[in-house]
Amino acid sequence: MVAVFVAIVAYQVTVPLVAVCALPLAVLLVLGKPATWAARVTLGVAIGIGALWLTQPAEPPGYAMRAGALWATATFVALTLTTALSVSARALIALGATLVGVTATLPFVGLSWAELHWWAEHQLGLGARTTLGRFWIGVDLTGGSGPGRPTDVAQLLEGSVRVIGAIAPALAALAILLGLSVAGQFYYRLAAAPRGTPPKPFKTFRFSEHLGWLAIAPLLFLVIPRFAVLKPLAANVLVVLAALYGLRGVAVAAFFLPQVTGAGFLLWLLIGTIILLMLPAVVGGAIALGLLDAGLQIRTRWKAATRS
Repeated sequence: MVAVFVAIVAYQVTVPLVAVCALPLAVLLVLGKPATWAARVTLGVAIGIGALWLTQPAEPPGYAMRAGALWATATFVALTLTTALSVSARALIALGATLVGVTATLPFVGLSWAELHWWAEHQLGLGARTTLGRFWIGVDLTGGSGPGRPTDVAQLLEGSVRVIGAIAPALAALAILLGLSVAGQFYYRLAAAPRGTPPKPFKTFRFSEHLGWLAIAPLLFLVIPRFAVLKPLAANVLVVLAALYGLRGVAVAAFFLPQVTGAGFLLWLLIGTIILLMLPAVVGGAIALGLLDAGLQIRTRWKAATRS
């Protein structure tokens, strides 16, 4: 179940991530004057991917994602050109502007968040059933027993589809955050005259501790019956916050591992194997470590202690 869920989530985030990365990267590279052949090739590829993605036919969730990508691109580029904020801060502000922009745009195109949720779950379900049907072509669907039967696999996929459909907005938000961050990384490496503050190493990744206060209202919406109508929104906000704190926890681990152990290839291979085998526990641990760092500033305290 976990493997199926992770595979579908990875696909849902990766596909729009490439396009969301291409749009701001293309704009920033044009403004940053690509001087090398690598920058020009990257610009051409980014323009091609962005143009192809924007012009392809799509269902309502696809158009909503494109609108979100355009809002995010405009905000991220404007912040890059006019502020000294970090790349992660610009991405988070762009995500907030995207949420406001898409929400304000939906009524003008005759859609609502509830309809987008239905469409997203419908698309996921259709894709899962199509894949399952192709996989089981030529198999006797009425025979056999045990957890490997097509009916059991179908039930497994349907359960995953329902969950992922419910958190589709959070997955889109994460794709936008990752896409903007990756675009920032490429921009500062390829542009001849980049603007704004360049990205710092991943092991220093952090964000304002005040962001944690956003979790209070969603938690209340989940536990108080009168706010049941807001539970889908609350769940999506919590998924995004959990991902951010999990990423912060990974950054803390990346900060400490080389210092404490002198981590080499074999150790990283061992760590990667453990992560694959114990993924749910590792994800929970990363979130807990991120929350701990937000409250105690572990890396800052460590640096102060080592200097004294």
